[in-house]
Amino acid sequence: MLHYIFFCCRENYYSQSFKAYYVDCINKYNRVLIYIFIGVDYMSSKKNLEKHDWGTLVIIILTIEGLVFIASLFNKGAGRYYELLRKPIFALPPAILSIIWPLVFLVISIALYLFLLNGKVKENIKKPLFSFIVQVFLNLMWPFIFFRLNLYGISFIFSLLVILTAILTTIGFFKKHKVSAILMLPYITILLYSSILNYYIWLLNEA
Repeated sequence: MLHYIFFCCRENYYSQSFKAYYVDCINKYNRVLIYIFIGVDYMSSKKNLEKHDWGTLVIIILTIEGLVFIASLFNKGAGRYYELLRKPIFALPPAILSIIWPLVFLVISIALYLFLLNGKVKENIKKPLFSFIVQVFLNLMWPFIFFRLNLYGISFIFSLLVILTAILTTIGFFKKHKVSAILMLPYITILLYSSILNYYIWLLNEA
């Protein structure tokens, strides 16, 4: 409905005063949507007043969250298996982890969208994009190695690879769009936590 209103307003774009009002409306409207997704007021910069492709954002989110869901189908019973493992005192319960991970993947989906939105055609965005894809697939392979194959040592190595590629992705994002890099930080934080947890589970269950 709001998009329709803005379209109608665009037809009367001849007025300079209305032009300023229109831009202000677009700015406020985009701020509301971004707050809903990530709670970050990145629209405060005039450079970010470009038109947003919300369809692309939805596709990115559905693709990444869909891959997470498909990966979870191959790891049914992982929560019960996790509860039986000997774990360090700082280990979070599976119920909390099952909430954290989808949210983290949602945030990095938005980070990817903002990176693609703000990356110029002539700029080299292939390397950050490639490292992003690699780290997502490595991350999705980790549960299978950990829960299905019970190879805690190898899964720990995998976790380090995910962290490395995530850091490379963040560096690449930072060069093009700083907000995208900032949004990757919670993801790297949970990756570091998971890697440390993986290491201690490896020690406690294979010692």
